Amino acid sequence: MTYTQKLLEKYCSLFLHNTSQYIISLSGNWITEKQEVTPQLIQKHLEHKITIGLSPVKEDNTLKWIAYDFDAHNDEPMEKLQENVIKTKENLAKVSIDSHIEKSGRGYHLWVFFEEPIAREKIEHFLKQFAYHSLEIYAGKTKIRIPLGVYQKDRSIFCGFLNNDFKLFQNQQHYLLSIKPTPLQIIQNAKQQLQSIKLTTKPISQNKKRRVIGEQKWMYFDKEKKQKVIPEIKPKELLKVTKNTKHKLILRLLNDMNLSPREITRLNVQDVNINEQILKIRKFKEVERKILLIPGHLLELFKLFTENKDLDEPLVKSERKKRYNKRTIQMIKENAFKKANLAPRV
Repeated sequence: MTYTQKLLEKYCSLFLHNTSQYIISLSGNWITEKQEVTPQLIQKHLEHKITIGLSPVKEDNTLKWIAYDFDAHNDEPMEKLQENVIKTKENLAKVSIDSHIEKSGRGYHLWVFFEEPIAREKIEHFLKQFAYHSLEIYAGKTKIRIPLGVYQKDRSIFCGFLNNDFKLFQNQQHYLLSIKPTPLQIIQNAKQQLQSIKLTTKPISQNKKRRVIGEQKWMYFDKEKKQKVIPEIKPKELLKVTKNTKHKLILRLLNDMNLSPREITRLNVQDVNINEQILKIRKFKEVERKILLIPGHLLELFKLFTENKDLDEPLVKSERKKRYNKRTIQMIKENAFKKANLAPRV
């Protein structure tokens, strides 16, 4: 086996779990391709001919890696972002879970690999606890760019692995080969150790909890409070019975992107960036944002509602040219359930 083949085999052993589809960067846009992810495709990524992203979770709801995503928003100093990365990495190390820093466009990724597939529900919530401050965790169907590639818009930006001083390792191939996935026994031991180990965390401000985004929705980590159960829905059935294009967009935002009715009411045309394939969600305060990747299958729908529109216009408006309110959006979903003969579960 040649050295190149050895590197490719190692990379595939780490990242190739869900091989049913991927995202690819084309002229600054991320497009979803529902095709098999092959070693040949990975090789093109490593050769910087293309740049792709993968989803961690497989159809059987198992995964072999997760990624913490640290982005600098609202002119956040990079020193603060780096502190967030290092403290999260140190929290993981307290229970012998290895993690690996990688350079991202607006910040950093922290990767955790597992020796064998593990059920998502057993690991996602557990790993959220190690977050030092605010971050996004990729452990579901949402795809994320994988390491050792370049940005297609600026091929000088290489997304390689970093040391704890945030400097690129000189020999990326050697570092890749040195990565040892975490055994499941370590995870099992870590769950027991967590009862006696104090993790380092930092609130956003006094009397507020830190933010952890999972699966494109805001979550607030609180051991004392039970997580709200998200009802199982069948978005395809709802779309089949919905003829109104505006209503279809609203249902897509609710189901495909997990937005709340309140968040949808606040969306303007300027919050959509088709070229970057991102959607900016305004929180209660104007300076607070969360940024979501727009799935490739929704790009054309977003284009339909943003072309030739003023930036300050609402993304969706009623027939009276007014902004939808929260109750109207809830009724659109309820009516779709009724038409599909589905009883919404709460």
